[in-house]
Amino acid sequence: MKTSKHYQYFIITALFIFSLLSSSCSPRLESERITEPPASTEKPLASPIVSIHTFTPTATHTPTQTVSPSPTFTPVPTHTTTPSATPSHTPTDTLTPTMSGYIPSNSIFIYFIHPNTGGPVGCGDSLVPLTIGHTRSDDVIQDLTIALNALFSAGQYSGALINVTYISNLHVDNIDFDKYSGVAGIYMSGSFTKPDNNCDKSRYRAQVWSTAKQFPEVKRAVIFVGNKLLGDLLVASSKDK
Repeated sequence: MKTSKHYQYFIITALFIFSLLSSSCSPRLESERITEPPASTEKPLASPIVSIHTFTPTATHTPTQTVSPSPTFTPVPTHTTTPSATPSHTPTDTLTPTMSGYIPSNSIFIYFIHPNTGGPVGCGDSLVPLTIGHTRSDDVIQDLTIALNALFSAGQYSGALINVTYISNLHVDNIDFDKYSGVAGIYMSGSFTKPDNNCDKSRYRAQVWSTAKQFPEVKRAVIFVGNKLLGDLLVASSKDK
């Protein structure tokens, strides 16, 4: 019995000593476990490196290529400059070039009336030559035809000037010209309207004959409207004012 008691006592003592030894070793294990985490803390530093990939969205700057639509400026129609051509100036210049610029000495003219100037035509009026954009040729008949047709087709006014022949609608049918005598037989047709008063009759006659006799070769102009002399149609009567 005593031996068994001693044996039990020995076992208890051994277990107690073993427990003491094991308890003394456990702090070291815990310390070692504590020291291990610092080494593992370096690993999380590698995780921020992954965040570097977030800079790849910087490719969003590529939408700045939307500036490429700038070629839309090329369709701008510069052809709008073409409408700037205003041919309306050419008709007006045909009636008033004598007032400005260089006038060729061989220009073909028509004559208008400048009223109330104290001149010898009509009732104290003057004749004013206007160019029509043509120059004289070697063909007197052609030049006469151009001049007279231009006079009777001209407008009633050119600035302050008056065209009394505007009331008639005549045109040249034929011209007989004798270059030795200088007589031009001019035959016209159309509608003739007689002026209302003696002043306009005188103005009418002055315009037509001055236009016909502007050519040095023409010494005399005999003008017919139908089968009647234009001079007879323009004769003033006592009934006219």
